[in-house]
Amino acid sequence: MATPNVGILTNAGKNLIDRVNAGQTKITFSKIVFSSMNNNQLTDDQIKALTTVAPQEIVVNNPKVTLDNNTGETRIRATGNNKALSDGVYVKTYAVYAKDDSGNEILYGITVSPNPNYLPEYDGVTPQAVTYSYKVNISNTSNITFSNSNDIYVSDTDLSEALQPYAKTVDVNQQLDKKVNVADMRKPASDVAGIEEIVHDNHDNTITANKLIYDLSKTGITPITIISSGSFNDLPLGTVLAEGTSMTDGPDTAHAFTTTTLYSNFWNGRKLQIAIPDRFNLMYFRVGGFFDSGMTWNS
Repeated sequence: MATPNVGILTNAGKNLIDRVNAGQTKITFSKIVFSSMNNNQLTDDQIKALTTVAPQEIVVNNPKVTLDNNTGETRIRATGNNKALSDGVYVKTYAVYAKDDSGNEILYGITVSPNPNYLPEYDGVTPQAVTYSYKVNISNTSNITFSNSNDIYVSDTDLSEALQPYAKTVDVNQQLDKKVNVADMRKPASDVAGIEEIVHDNHDNTITANKLIYDLSKTGITPITIISSGSFNDLPLGTVLAEGTSMTDGPDTAHAFTTTTLYSNFWNGRKLQIAIPDRFNLMYFRVGGFFDSGMTWNS
């Protein structure tokens, strides 16, 4: 299983860094991709061998690239939003692409998320967003092309860095993680918050706490959310109305189900789902470690 929440440098990315450090080329970080590609079951070596990710639901070209002069650390950062989405997406993979000075583009690094960030389809009013930041230490920083993108949401981390000297804990972490690419994933909505925030309001009747999504909808108080695409495996924690007629991995494809999803981190993680068909006196349930590994529904 791939190491989660850590930026993994691909073989092509390592080769490009070696060429940069040897003064043979320059590097430009060309885009960051937010993808529903599920790489959780791959090993780190298999991740390193990848040359592309697919599908690429959200692409941010010319991400913001900055250099911290104190640590020599380069940060590649972008915010992807759901304005182009007609269906909701669970972001399971974050990918950084780079080009050499000949314009050849390669898959530079990948981060695998075990707790996917969900971006719903765009409602035409308020965009939802996820910010991704990839940190890397490259010796020959004079051969890195820096951008001046101004379309990146500001976070409280950015404000702290601008208002006071660089935090010493970052220096300590850098000493512990020399030459290691560290992915800094945040789960904000349009109002981006720092990674140190424990609970975040997603402004869609859900909150994110400790990287898990909880649905706060209550019957009789607020109509529960309806989900009509995707998989029952990826439903958020809490209660939703899931249309089994247009979704996969449900109890059947003939009904809509009021579905409650629960999670515990004991025994390496356990999930429970209870599904009640709309207008029928019947209930289904399933429980296990990973729903996408053959767990079946019981009536």
